[in-house]
Amino acid sequence: MKLKQYLRDNHLKARWLADKLTTTESVVSGWVRGINIPRRDTMRKIEKLTNSQVKPADWVTETDNSQTELTTQEKNRQITDRAQIYH
Repeated sequence: MKLKQYLRDNHLKARWLADKLTTTESVVSGWVRGINIPRRDTMRKIEKLTNSQVKPADWVTETDNSQTELTTQEKNRQITDRAQIYH
């Protein structure tokens, strides 16, 4: 189950999870919107807090993989651009 769905189904806000994980609501919002993913240890904490309804495997889907590839491509492009500036 996706985190967004879990929060919605249980009438919870990002603030609830942020408080439980001692992080900011903005960080949780990034996870919910798929902009970022939590570290592995945080994924395990989320799994416990959601009674295993949101599992680490739920963070990876085909869509997420294509977004990760795009992000990697963007990072490589930025590195190349920076390298050209310094040469």
